[in-house]
Amino acid sequence: MEIVYRCCCGIDIHKSLIVACLRTGSKQELRELTRYRKSIIEERSRELNRLQTVLEGANMPG
Repeated sequence: MEIVYRCCCGIDIHKSLIVACLRTGSKQELRELTRYRKSIIEERSRELNRLQTVLEGANMPG
């Protein structure tokens, strides 16, 4: 007996790259979702600095 799946998927996670693959029937779709760790950390630092500035402006040390 042969098992046939209508839909299959896979995901590969690295430090700075996520690759997701979805196969439906005879059509295969490959999606690369890139996330750069450095840019995420920089964005978080900017948000924390912005919050610190707001708290200091309200005379509430963070």
